[in-house]
Amino acid sequence: MESIRILQDTYEKLYAITPKLGNLLETEFSQLNQVDWRDYYVDSFLQKKKVFKKEWNHLYEIDSYYLLELLKENWNLFREKSDSNFFNLDNFNLFVNRRNKVSIISIRNEVAHPEYWDYDIETYRAWKKSLDKAAFELGSDMSELLYELHKPEKDKMLSYILDNTTNITLKSEKLSDDIRNSVLKTKSIMEQQTTAAGIIAFFSDALKSLRGQQVVAELKKLGLPLFEDIKDEVFDMYYGIDKD
Repeated sequence: MESIRILQDTYEKLYAITPKLGNLLETEFSQLNQVDWRDYYVDSFLQKKKVFKKEWNHLYEIDSYYLLELLKENWNLFREKSDSNFFNLDNFNLFVNRRNKVSIISIRNEVAHPEYWDYDIETYRAWKKSLDKAAFELGSDMSELLYELHKPEKDKMLSYILDNTTNITLKSEKLSDDIRNSVLKTKSIMEQQTTAAGIIAFFSDALKSLRGQQVVAELKKLGLPLFEDIKDEVFDMYYGIDKD
């Protein structure tokens, strides 16, 4: 597994748990009976850290580094006042203990500022174990968080492809059973993908495969829409050009 993939995958997991971390902090701060906890605890903290102040509605909008620092700074206060059993020594070590090289704050700092480009699989596994545990302690599951993170983009891309090609094709009464089965198989594989990246990889392969070219030849004869017809729009959608 290449270092860049290790860093990318780890950052994605950090990104996935950030809303849960923000929600935890909001819940705990709101229970401290401070009239304006946002100003008293958060904005004053950000000013102390010399962070450029910006408007925010929810804590997950703030960099995960500062959320973790907020958690650490107020850990003893939360532990004293909270009804939650979250604030125990194990979770302190897991989330905010800098001496722990696989704590969430240590992982975040390493991923944000990588010191070298030779990360090994054991490092990745240790990071993944901590992040999976963090998701659990925050009341969730990493696989579910990642699924929900990718679902809007995946659904948008899948709907665009199906609505503009596959679903139209399957309505045709001119299709042979052989070609129909291939189109149905293609649709099934795309629907099984959990990310837009999975869809774009399959979409790209379908454009190049031998069987794909055979199907394309038959669809052209019937005047039916092709993946090739919407290729530019699909790639633009995935790589960030919004034409809506």
